[in-house]
Amino acid sequence: MGKIAVLLVVLAALLMFGCCAMEGGGTEPTDPLTVCTSACQESYPHTVGNLSNGTCHCPCENGYQQYDGTCISLEEYDYLRPAICNSDCEASYPHSYGTIRNGTCTCPCENGYISYNRTCITPQDFEGLAPVLCPEEYPVLKIYDWLYEGKSYYLYLCYKNEAGGTVIENRSNRQDYWNFVEDPYSNDSVSILTNHLANISKQEGFGEYERVDFTIAFVQGLPYTFDNVTTPYDDYPRFPSETIYADGGDCEDTSILMAAILKKMGYDVVLLGLPHHVATGVFCNPSDFDHPVTSYPYNGRDYCYLETTGEGYSIGELPADYTSATEVTVIPLHGAQPDIYLGWGRERAYKYVYSYDSRDIYVNITDIRLDNFGTVPAKNVKIYAALEATEGGQVWDQYTYTAGDIPVRGYYNYSVTNLHAPTGESFRISIVIYGDNFKSVESESGWFTWD
Repeated sequence: MGKIAVLLVVLAALLMFGCCAMEGGGTEPTDPLTVCTSACQESYPHTVGNLSNGTCHCPCENGYQQYDGTCISLEEYDYLRPAICNSDCEASYPHSYGTIRNGTCTCPCENGYISYNRTCITPQDFEGLAPVLCPEEYPVLKIYDWLYEGKSYYLYLCYKNEAGGTVIENRSNRQDYWNFVEDPYSNDSVSILTNHLANISKQEGFGEYERVDFTIAFVQGLPYTFDNVTTPYDDYPRFPSETIYADGGDCEDTSILMAAILKKMGYDVVLLGLPHHVATGVFCNPSDFDHPVTSYPYNGRDYCYLETTGEGYSIGELPADYTSATEVTVIPLHGAQPDIYLGWGRERAYKYVYSYDSRDIYVNITDIRLDNFGTVPAKNVKIYAALEATEGGQVWDQYTYTAGDIPVRGYYNYSVTNLHAPTGESFRISIVIYGDNFKSVESESGWFTWD
Protein backbone atom coordinates (compact mmCIF):
# COMPACT_ATOMS: atom_id res chain seq x y z
CA MET A 1 0.00 0.00 0.00
CA GLY A 2 1.43 3.41 -1.00
CA LYS A 3 2.20 6.27 1.36
CA ILE A 4 -0.80 8.36 0.27
CA ALA A 5 -3.19 5.42 0.64
CA VAL A 6 -1.87 4.65 4.14
CA LEU A 7 -2.29 8.30 5.11
CA LEU A 8 -5.88 8.36 3.88
CA VAL A 9 -6.72 5.16 5.83
CA VAL A 10 -5.22 6.58 9.03
CA LEU A 11 -7.00 9.89 8.56
CA ALA A 12 -10.30 8.14 7.90
CA ALA A 13 -9.95 6.11 11.12
CA LEU A 14 -9.04 9.17 13.15
CA LEU A 15 -11.92 11.21 11.76
CA MET A 16 -14.37 8.33 12.24
CA PHE A 17 -13.58 7.75 15.92
CA GLY A 18 -12.56 11.32 16.74
CA CYS A 19 -10.10 10.23 19.47
CA CYS A 20 -6.54 9.29 20.06
CA ALA A 21 -4.56 7.37 22.71
CA MET A 22 -3.31 9.26 25.73
CA GLU A 23 -0.64 8.46 28.24
CA GLY A 24 -2.09 6.27 30.99
CA GLY A 25 -4.57 4.56 28.63
CA GLY A 26 -7.12 7.44 28.52
CA THR A 27 -8.64 9.01 25.43
CA GLU A 28 -9.54 12.58 24.63
CA PRO A 29 -11.61 13.84 21.63
CA THR A 30 -9.44 15.64 19.05
CA ASP A 31 -10.60 18.23 16.50
CA PRO A 32 -10.73 16.52 13.04
CA LEU A 33 -9.35 19.63 11.28
CA THR A 34 -6.35 19.65 13.64
CA VAL A 35 -5.72 15.99 12.86
CA CYS A 36 -6.01 16.68 9.12
CA THR A 37 -3.67 19.68 9.27
CA SER A 38 -1.08 17.79 11.31
CA ALA A 39 -1.13 14.82 8.95
CA CYS A 40 -0.83 17.07 5.86
CA GLN A 41 2.12 19.06 7.21
CA GLU A 42 3.90 15.89 8.32
CA SER A 43 3.60 14.23 4.94
CA TYR A 44 3.60 17.27 2.59
CA PRO A 45 5.67 20.29 3.69
CA HIS A 46 4.13 23.72 3.03
CA THR A 47 0.56 22.42 2.96
CA VAL A 48 -2.50 23.22 5.06
CA GLY A 49 -5.28 20.84 6.09
CA ASN A 50 -8.72 21.23 4.56
CA LEU A 51 -11.86 19.19 5.28
CA SER A 52 -14.50 18.74 2.59
CA ASN A 53 -17.45 16.36 3.11
CA GLY A 54 -15.47 14.47 5.76
CA THR A 55 -12.41 14.04 3.53
CA CYS A 56 -9.01 15.54 4.33
CA HIS A 57 -7.26 17.49 1.54
CA CYS A 58 -3.79 18.99 1.57
CA PRO A 59 -3.61 22.17 -0.60
CA CYS A 60 -0.43 24.24 -0.69
CA GLU A 61 -0.17 27.20 1.67
CA ASN A 62 0.03 30.78 0.37
CA GLY A 63 3.18 31.47 -1.61
CA TYR A 64 3.51 27.87 -2.82
CA GLN A 65 2.27 25.97 -5.86
CA GLN A 66 1.62 22.25 -6.25
CA TYR A 67 4.00 20.51 -8.64
CA ASP A 68 4.79 16.83 -9.07
CA GLY A 69 3.13 15.85 -5.78
CA THR A 70 4.92 18.51 -3.69
CA CYS A 71 4.55 22.21 -2.90
CA ILE A 72 7.24 24.49 -4.30
CA SER A 73 7.65 28.26 -3.93
CA LEU A 74 6.00 30.50 -6.51
CA GLU A 75 9.42 31.80 -7.56
CA GLU A 76 10.61 28.27 -8.25
CA TYR A 77 7.32 27.46 -10.01
CA ASP A 78 7.62 30.51 -12.29
CA TYR A 79 11.16 29.42 -13.18
CA LEU A 80 9.99 25.88 -13.99
CA ARG A 81 6.71 26.90 -15.61
CA PRO A 82 7.86 27.02 -19.27
CA ALA A 83 9.29 23.52 -18.91
CA ILE A 84 6.15 22.37 -17.08
CA CYS A 85 3.97 23.84 -19.81
CA ASN A 86 5.99 22.19 -22.56
CA SER A 87 5.91 18.84 -20.76
CA ASP A 88 2.16 19.02 -20.23
CA CYS A 89 1.56 19.93 -23.90
CA GLU A 90 3.75 17.11 -25.19
CA ALA A 91 1.92 14.65 -22.94
CA SER A 92 -1.59 15.89 -23.79
CA TYR A 93 -1.23 16.92 -27.44
CA PRO A 94 1.32 14.94 -29.48
CA HIS A 95 3.33 17.05 -31.95
CA SER A 96 2.69 20.24 -29.97
CA TYR A 97 4.96 22.33 -27.78
CA GLY A 98 4.22 24.48 -24.75
CA THR A 99 4.48 28.26 -24.62
CA ILE A 100 3.30 30.85 -22.09
CA ARG A 101 1.09 33.54 -23.66
CA ASN A 102 -0.20 36.31 -21.42
CA GLY A 103 0.16 34.05 -18.41
CA THR A 104 -1.62 31.06 -19.97
CA CYS A 105 0.00 27.81 -21.10
CA THR A 106 -0.97 27.14 -24.72
CA CYS A 107 -0.07 24.24 -26.98
CA PRO A 108 0.51 25.30 -30.61
CA CYS A 109 1.46 22.61 -33.11
CA GLU A 110 5.09 22.12 -34.04
CA ASN A 111 6.28 22.86 -37.58
CA GLY A 112 4.72 20.61 -40.20
CA TYR A 113 1.46 20.05 -38.28
CA ILE A 114 -1.92 21.77 -38.29
CA SER A 115 -4.20 22.33 -35.30
CA TYR A 116 -7.61 20.63 -35.57
CA ASN A 117 -10.03 20.03 -32.70
CA ARG A 118 -7.19 20.65 -30.20
CA THR A 119 -5.01 18.00 -31.83
CA CYS A 120 -2.09 18.31 -34.23
CA ILE A 121 -2.49 16.59 -37.59
CA THR A 122 -0.44 16.50 -40.78
CA PRO A 123 -1.38 18.66 -43.78
CA GLN A 124 -2.30 15.47 -45.63
CA ASP A 125 -4.72 14.46 -42.87
CA PHE A 126 -6.09 18.01 -42.85
CA GLU A 127 -6.76 17.99 -46.58
CA GLY A 128 -8.46 14.63 -46.21
CA LEU A 129 -11.11 16.25 -43.99
CA ALA A 130 -12.36 18.59 -46.73
CA PRO A 131 -14.59 16.07 -48.58
CA VAL A 132 -16.13 15.06 -45.26
CA LEU A 133 -16.79 18.58 -43.91
CA CYS A 134 -17.29 20.70 -47.04
CA PRO A 135 -19.90 20.58 -49.85
CA GLU A 136 -18.62 19.87 -53.33
CA GLU A 137 -19.03 23.46 -54.53
CA TYR A 138 -16.96 24.75 -51.57
CA PRO A 139 -14.03 22.32 -51.48
CA VAL A 140 -11.39 24.43 -49.68
CA LEU A 141 -11.43 23.82 -45.91
CA LYS A 142 -10.03 26.15 -43.25
CA ILE A 143 -10.25 25.42 -39.53
CA TYR A 144 -9.93 27.93 -36.68
CA ASP A 145 -9.33 27.06 -33.04
CA TRP A 146 -8.87 29.22 -29.95
CA LEU A 147 -9.08 29.24 -26.16
CA TYR A 148 -11.55 31.07 -23.95
CA GLU A 149 -11.52 30.88 -20.16
CA GLY A 150 -9.27 27.83 -20.33
CA LYS A 151 -11.64 25.91 -22.65
CA SER A 152 -10.84 25.07 -26.27
CA TYR A 153 -13.16 25.86 -29.17
CA TYR A 154 -12.96 25.39 -32.93
CA LEU A 155 -15.00 26.02 -36.06
CA TYR A 156 -14.44 25.49 -39.77
CA LEU A 157 -15.35 27.35 -42.96
CA CYS A 158 -15.44 26.15 -46.56
CA TYR A 159 -14.43 28.23 -49.58
CA LYS A 160 -14.97 28.00 -53.32
CA ASN A 161 -11.30 28.29 -54.26
CA GLU A 162 -7.79 28.82 -52.92
CA ALA A 163 -7.97 32.60 -53.46
CA GLY A 164 -10.79 32.95 -50.95
CA GLY A 165 -11.89 36.23 -52.53
CA THR A 166 -8.53 37.93 -51.91
CA VAL A 167 -7.59 40.65 -54.41
CA ILE A 168 -4.08 42.11 -54.33
CA GLU A 169 -4.26 45.81 -55.22
CA ASN A 170 -2.59 49.00 -54.09
CA ARG A 171 -4.30 50.15 -50.89
CA SER A 172 -1.30 51.86 -49.32
CA ASN A 173 -2.98 55.28 -48.98
CA ARG A 174 -6.40 54.09 -47.82
CA GLN A 175 -7.43 55.11 -44.33
CA ASP A 176 -11.21 54.68 -44.84
CA TYR A 177 -11.31 51.67 -42.54
CA TRP A 178 -15.06 52.09 -41.90
CA ASN A 179 -15.64 51.13 -45.55
CA PHE A 180 -13.76 47.88 -45.00
CA VAL A 181 -16.05 47.05 -42.06
CA GLU A 182 -19.13 47.60 -44.24
CA ASP A 183 -17.73 45.74 -47.28
CA PRO A 184 -20.69 44.00 -49.01
CA TYR A 185 -18.44 41.36 -50.57
CA SER A 186 -17.57 40.19 -47.05
CA ASN A 187 -21.19 39.82 -45.97
CA ASP A 188 -21.47 36.09 -46.60
CA SER A 189 -18.26 35.00 -44.87
CA VAL A 190 -18.74 37.43 -41.95
CA SER A 191 -22.36 36.30 -41.53
CA ILE A 192 -21.38 32.62 -41.48
CA LEU A 193 -18.57 33.25 -39.00
CA THR A 194 -20.82 35.42 -36.82
CA ASN A 195 -23.52 32.75 -36.76
CA HIS A 196 -20.97 30.16 -35.62
CA LEU A 197 -19.76 32.41 -32.78
CA ALA A 198 -23.31 33.41 -31.80
CA ASN A 199 -24.47 29.79 -31.72
CA ILE A 200 -21.56 28.70 -29.53
CA SER A 201 -22.19 31.68 -27.23
CA LYS A 202 -25.85 30.68 -26.92
CA GLN A 203 -24.96 27.05 -26.16
CA GLU A 204 -22.53 28.22 -23.47
CA GLY A 205 -25.09 30.61 -21.98
CA PHE A 206 -22.87 33.69 -22.41
CA GLY A 207 -24.27 37.09 -21.47
CA GLU A 208 -23.97 40.30 -23.49
CA TYR A 209 -20.43 41.18 -22.44
CA GLU A 210 -19.29 37.54 -22.33
CA ARG A 211 -20.26 37.24 -25.99
CA VAL A 212 -17.95 40.17 -26.75
CA ASP A 213 -15.11 38.64 -24.73
CA PHE A 214 -15.64 35.32 -26.51
CA THR A 215 -15.41 37.06 -29.90
CA ILE A 216 -12.29 38.93 -28.74
CA ALA A 217 -10.67 35.59 -27.85
CA PHE A 218 -11.44 34.25 -31.34
CA VAL A 219 -9.95 37.26 -33.14
CA GLN A 220 -6.96 37.44 -30.78
CA GLY A 221 -6.28 33.77 -31.59
CA LEU A 222 -5.62 34.64 -35.25
CA PRO A 223 -1.88 34.92 -36.02
CA TYR A 224 -0.36 38.40 -36.37
CA THR A 225 1.02 38.87 -39.88
CA PHE A 226 2.99 41.75 -41.39
CA ASP A 227 1.69 43.40 -44.58
CA ASN A 228 5.10 43.51 -46.28
CA VAL A 229 5.49 39.76 -45.75
CA THR A 230 2.06 38.61 -46.95
CA THR A 231 1.53 41.25 -49.69
CA PRO A 232 3.74 43.39 -51.98
CA TYR A 233 2.87 46.50 -49.92
CA ASP A 234 4.07 47.96 -46.62
CA ASP A 235 0.56 49.04 -45.65
CA TYR A 236 -2.32 46.86 -46.81
CA PRO A 237 -5.68 47.02 -44.99
CA ARG A 238 -7.76 43.89 -45.57
CA PHE A 239 -11.47 43.40 -45.99
CA PRO A 240 -13.02 41.15 -43.31
CA SER A 241 -13.39 38.21 -45.70
CA GLU A 242 -9.70 38.45 -46.58
CA THR A 243 -8.60 38.45 -42.94
CA ILE A 244 -10.80 35.42 -42.25
CA TYR A 245 -9.39 33.52 -45.21
CA ALA A 246 -5.79 34.60 -44.57
CA ASP A 247 -6.22 33.38 -40.97
CA GLY A 248 -4.78 36.58 -39.56
CA GLY A 249 -3.49 40.07 -40.21
CA ASP A 250 -2.13 43.14 -38.46
CA CYS A 251 -3.91 45.56 -36.12
CA GLU A 252 -6.19 47.33 -38.60
CA ASP A 253 -7.13 44.02 -40.27
CA THR A 254 -8.20 42.28 -37.05
CA SER A 255 -9.89 45.44 -35.71
CA ILE A 256 -11.90 45.76 -38.93
CA LEU A 257 -12.88 42.08 -38.65
CA MET A 258 -13.81 42.48 -34.97
CA ALA A 259 -16.01 45.49 -35.75
CA ALA A 260 -17.69 43.64 -38.64
CA ILE A 261 -18.52 40.60 -36.47
CA LEU A 262 -19.82 42.62 -33.51
CA LYS A 263 -21.88 44.82 -35.81
CA LYS A 264 -23.48 41.68 -37.27
CA MET A 265 -24.26 40.60 -33.69
CA GLY A 266 -26.09 43.88 -33.13
CA TYR A 267 -23.50 45.77 -31.08
CA ASP A 268 -22.79 49.48 -31.51
CA VAL A 269 -19.12 49.62 -32.53
CA VAL A 270 -16.48 52.11 -33.66
CA LEU A 271 -12.84 51.90 -34.63
CA LEU A 272 -10.17 53.55 -32.48
CA GLY A 273 -7.10 55.20 -33.97
CA LEU A 274 -4.04 55.33 -31.70
CA PRO A 275 -0.50 56.36 -32.67
CA HIS A 276 0.71 53.54 -34.97
CA HIS A 277 -2.14 51.28 -33.86
CA VAL A 278 -5.82 50.55 -34.55
CA ALA A 279 -8.31 48.93 -32.16
CA THR A 280 -12.07 48.43 -31.87
CA GLY A 281 -14.50 50.10 -29.49
CA VAL A 282 -17.86 48.70 -28.32
CA PHE A 283 -20.65 50.65 -26.63
CA CYS A 284 -20.56 49.90 -22.89
CA ASN A 285 -21.33 51.11 -19.42
CA PRO A 286 -17.97 51.21 -17.59
CA SER A 287 -19.71 50.84 -14.22
CA ASP A 288 -20.95 47.37 -15.25
CA PHE A 289 -17.49 45.88 -14.77
CA ASP A 290 -15.72 44.81 -11.59
CA HIS A 291 -12.33 45.75 -13.05
CA PRO A 292 -11.02 49.08 -14.38
CA VAL A 293 -11.89 49.61 -18.06
CA THR A 294 -10.59 52.06 -20.63
CA SER A 295 -13.34 53.74 -22.62
CA TYR A 296 -13.68 56.73 -24.95
CA PRO A 297 -16.68 59.08 -25.22
CA TYR A 298 -18.34 59.76 -28.56
CA ASN A 299 -21.74 61.34 -29.25
CA GLY A 300 -22.82 60.93 -25.62
CA ARG A 301 -21.85 57.25 -25.41
CA ASP A 302 -18.86 55.39 -23.97
CA TYR A 303 -16.98 52.88 -26.12
CA CYS A 304 -14.84 50.31 -24.33
CA TYR A 305 -11.43 49.53 -25.78
CA LEU A 306 -11.02 46.11 -27.44
CA GLU A 307 -7.50 44.86 -28.22
CA THR A 308 -7.39 42.46 -31.17
CA THR A 309 -3.71 41.62 -31.68
CA GLY A 310 -2.69 40.20 -28.29
CA GLU A 311 -4.13 37.31 -26.33
CA GLY A 312 -5.85 37.45 -22.97
CA TYR A 313 -7.15 41.05 -23.13
CA SER A 314 -10.83 41.38 -22.28
CA ILE A 315 -13.25 44.30 -22.63
CA GLY A 316 -11.67 47.61 -21.64
CA GLU A 317 -8.17 46.23 -21.00
CA LEU A 318 -5.55 48.45 -22.60
CA PRO A 319 -2.10 46.94 -23.29
CA ALA A 320 0.74 48.61 -21.41
CA ASP A 321 2.28 49.84 -24.68
CA TYR A 322 -0.70 52.17 -25.23
CA THR A 323 -1.52 53.42 -21.73
CA SER A 324 0.35 56.65 -22.40
CA ALA A 325 -1.47 57.35 -25.69
CA THR A 326 -3.03 60.81 -25.43
CA GLU A 327 -4.28 61.10 -29.01
CA VAL A 328 -7.03 58.53 -29.58
CA THR A 329 -9.39 59.14 -32.49
CA VAL A 330 -12.87 57.61 -32.49
CA ILE A 331 -13.64 56.49 -36.05
CA PRO A 332 -17.40 55.98 -36.47
CA LEU A 333 -18.91 53.59 -38.98
CA HIS A 334 -20.76 55.64 -41.57
CA GLY A 335 -23.17 52.97 -42.71
CA ALA A 336 -23.90 52.12 -46.32
CA GLN A 337 -22.79 54.93 -48.64
CA PRO A 338 -20.56 55.50 -51.69
CA ASP A 339 -17.01 56.70 -51.18
CA ILE A 340 -15.64 58.27 -54.36
CA TYR A 341 -11.92 58.78 -54.91
CA LEU A 342 -10.58 60.80 -57.82
CA GLY A 343 -7.33 59.61 -59.41
CA TRP A 344 -6.77 56.89 -56.81
CA GLY A 345 -3.16 55.80 -56.27
CA ARG A 346 -1.66 58.48 -58.50
CA GLU A 347 0.23 61.64 -57.68
CA ARG A 348 -2.21 63.63 -59.84
CA ALA A 349 -5.90 62.86 -60.34
CA TYR A 350 -5.63 63.08 -64.14
CA LYS A 351 -3.27 63.75 -67.04
CA TYR A 352 -3.37 66.58 -69.56
CA VAL A 353 -1.82 67.66 -72.85
CA TYR A 354 -2.14 70.98 -74.66
CA SER A 355 -1.57 72.79 -77.92
CA TYR A 356 -1.87 76.49 -78.73
CA ASP A 357 -1.73 79.13 -81.43
CA SER A 358 -1.59 82.91 -81.35
CA ARG A 359 -5.22 83.10 -80.26
CA ASP A 360 -6.15 80.09 -78.08
CA ILE A 361 -4.68 77.29 -76.05
CA TYR A 362 -6.44 73.90 -76.27
CA VAL A 363 -6.30 71.43 -73.34
CA ASN A 364 -7.12 67.71 -73.40
CA ILE A 365 -7.67 66.20 -69.93
CA THR A 366 -7.18 62.44 -69.96
CA ASP A 367 -7.26 59.51 -67.54
CA ILE A 368 -9.80 61.01 -65.16
CA ARG A 369 -10.34 57.93 -62.96
CA LEU A 370 -13.12 57.58 -60.43
CA ASP A 371 -13.10 54.76 -57.85
CA ASN A 372 -16.01 53.84 -55.60
CA PHE A 373 -14.64 52.32 -52.39
CA GLY A 374 -18.00 52.70 -50.65
CA THR A 375 -20.49 50.05 -49.68
CA VAL A 376 -23.28 50.93 -52.13
CA PRO A 377 -23.24 52.08 -55.78
CA ALA A 378 -22.73 55.77 -56.50
CA LYS A 379 -25.86 57.03 -58.25
CA ASN A 380 -26.08 59.33 -61.27
CA VAL A 381 -22.40 60.28 -61.25
CA LYS A 382 -21.45 63.41 -63.19
CA ILE A 383 -17.99 64.62 -64.21
CA TYR A 384 -17.48 68.36 -64.50
CA ALA A 385 -14.28 69.64 -66.13
CA ALA A 386 -13.39 73.30 -66.61
CA LEU A 387 -10.62 75.76 -67.29
CA GLU A 388 -11.18 78.33 -64.55
CA ALA A 389 -10.41 81.98 -65.19
CA THR A 390 -10.52 83.17 -61.57
CA GLU A 391 -10.68 81.67 -58.11
CA GLY A 392 -14.20 83.11 -57.88
CA GLY A 393 -15.50 80.45 -60.24
CA GLN A 394 -15.52 82.25 -63.60
CA VAL A 395 -14.42 79.90 -66.38
CA TRP A 396 -13.02 80.10 -69.89
CA ASP A 397 -14.53 76.78 -70.92
CA GLN A 398 -16.35 73.87 -69.26
CA TYR A 399 -18.01 70.53 -69.93
CA THR A 400 -20.24 68.16 -67.92
CA TYR A 401 -20.61 64.45 -68.62
CA THR A 402 -23.03 61.97 -67.02
CA ALA A 403 -21.17 58.77 -66.20
CA GLY A 404 -24.17 57.00 -64.66
CA ASP A 405 -23.86 54.63 -61.68
CA ILE A 406 -20.53 53.33 -60.39
CA PRO A 407 -20.85 49.96 -58.59
CA VAL A 408 -19.17 49.01 -55.32
CA ARG A 409 -15.42 48.53 -55.93
CA GLY A 410 -16.08 49.78 -59.45
CA TYR A 411 -14.30 52.53 -61.36
CA TYR A 412 -14.82 54.79 -64.36
CA ASN A 413 -12.30 56.38 -66.73
CA TYR A 414 -13.06 59.49 -68.76
CA SER A 415 -11.31 62.09 -70.91
CA VAL A 416 -12.33 65.63 -71.91
CA THR A 417 -10.94 67.10 -75.13
CA ASN A 418 -10.57 70.54 -76.64
CA LEU A 419 -11.24 72.80 -73.67
CA HIS A 420 -9.79 76.18 -74.59
CA ALA A 421 -8.68 79.49 -73.05
CA PRO A 422 -7.18 82.63 -74.58
CA THR A 423 -3.45 82.55 -75.13
CA GLY A 424 -1.69 84.78 -72.63
CA GLU A 425 -4.46 84.52 -70.02
CA SER A 426 -4.15 82.60 -66.73
CA PHE A 427 -6.23 79.47 -66.11
CA ARG A 428 -6.29 76.34 -64.00
CA ILE A 429 -7.84 72.92 -64.51
CA SER A 430 -10.78 72.07 -62.24
CA ILE A 431 -12.44 68.65 -61.94
CA VAL A 432 -15.57 68.09 -59.83
CA ILE A 433 -17.30 64.72 -59.35
CA TYR A 434 -20.84 64.81 -57.96
CA GLY A 435 -23.97 62.69 -57.87
CA ASP A 436 -27.22 61.90 -56.07
CA ASN A 437 -25.97 60.06 -52.96
CA PHE A 438 -22.44 61.16 -52.11
CA LYS A 439 -20.46 64.24 -51.25
CA SER A 440 -18.80 65.92 -54.23
CA VAL A 441 -15.09 65.39 -54.84
CA GLU A 442 -12.91 68.17 -56.30
CA SER A 443 -9.40 68.50 -57.70
CA GLU A 444 -7.66 71.63 -58.94
CA SER A 445 -4.33 72.20 -60.68
CA GLY A 446 -2.03 75.13 -60.25
CA TRP A 447 -2.37 78.26 -62.38
CA PHE A 448 -0.96 78.34 -65.93
CA THR A 449 -0.21 81.14 -68.38
CA TRP A 450 1.03 80.55 -71.96
CA ASP A 451 2.08 83.59 -73.96
